[in-house]
Amino acid sequence: MAQGLRERKKARTQAAIERAAYELALEQGFDHTTVDQIAERADVSPSTIFARYRTKDAIVSTTLDEARADARAMLTAGGGDAVDRIEAALRVRIEETTSDGLPALALRATLTDPYLRQLAGRRMDAYTRAMAEHVATERGLEPDDVRVRAFAAATTGLMVAIAERVIAAPDADHDPDLRKGVGFLRTALATLAAE
Repeated sequence: MAQGLRERKKARTQAAIERAAYELALEQGFDHTTVDQIAERADVSPSTIFARYRTKDAIVSTTLDEARADARAMLTAGGGDAVDRIEAALRVRIEETTSDGLPALALRATLTDPYLRQLAGRRMDAYTRAMAEHVATERGLEPDDVRVRAFAAATTGLMVAIAERVIAAPDADHDPDLRKGVGFLRTALATLAAE
C-alpha cells in the first residue's frame, strides 16, 4: 500500500511540474521561464525538480516523449491498415485535446511557443521515420522510397494540422477535416505497392 501511495504522489508532483512549465511557457515563453518559477508555480522546491529532471528542457521533453511513444504505439495497435490506426489515434487525440487536462495544455504550449515547437519538431522527425519504416515493411518497400517518405511526412502534417485546428477552435466539429485528411492518406497508401 505504501508503494502505491508513493507512486501516486510522485505522479502528482510530476504532473504539477509539467503543468507549471507549460502554463509559464504560454504566459511568458519557455525561453524566459526559469526552474525557480516552475518550482514556485508547482509548489515544489527547485531541488525536487532537479531530482526528477536533469534540465529545464527535460521537463517538457517527458510529455513530448510520451506523445511520441503513443504515436509509435498506434502504428501497431488495433486492426486495419496504417491509415485506420492513424485515424483512431487522431480521434483519441482530439478528445484529449479538447479536455482541460495536461495533454491539451501541452499541445497548446507546444504549438504556440517557438522553442517548444522546435523541440517537438525533432521528435516528430523520429515519428515520421518510424512511420516510413512501418509502412515500408507493411507494403514490401524500402523505408527510403520517396513515396513512403512522402506518405510518412503527410501523416505528420495531418497530425499537426488537426492539432492546430483543435487548439484554435476546441468546440468546433473537426470530423470533416479529419475525414478529408484521412481520405487523402488512404488514397496515398493505396498507391504504395511493391513494384
